[in-house]
Amino acid sequence: MSKIGNASVYKFVKTGKIFIHSLSQIQMGVSIGTEPYIWLDKNASQEDIVSGLIVAMSQTKSGLPNPTDWASFSKEFIKAIGLTKQSDLYKGSILVGVVHKDGVISFRPMTNNGSKGFVNVPQSEIQLPDTASIEELGTALEAAFNKCE
Repeated sequence: MSKIGNASVYKFVKTGKIFIHSLSQIQMGVSIGTEPYIWLDKNASQEDIVSGLIVAMSQTKSGLPNPTDWASFSKEFIKAIGLTKQSDLYKGSILVGVVHKDGVISFRPMTNNGSKGFVNVPQSEIQLPDTASIEELGTALEAAFNKCE
């Protein structure tokens, strides 16, 4: 079985900034945000964004220990990514989850539910073979952002 790559790509609508991080699975089976934490400004090229996404997906891990204190874990994550509070991550952002599995890269647009998190937009997934060009991947990511709610 091939290794699974998993990442989150946030776009902050007002500033145009992009934030990318890896998603890794903990022992209890859920995914958590993990390094690398990549911030790109609004003028970042499509190549820089896709390169950051590929790096983040390549750093996906599984079997990490379960956090013992979720509140502390959350605070540490927000501090590590350079934000002040959890709501800074949701406020004015859209999110695309990206999964690389079995030769396919799937872009999953999300609905922003504020402090309740993000959920998949039904029937909006975009899939490409992992042999797609950087331009094709960048176009698919932008199309997925356009489907976010």
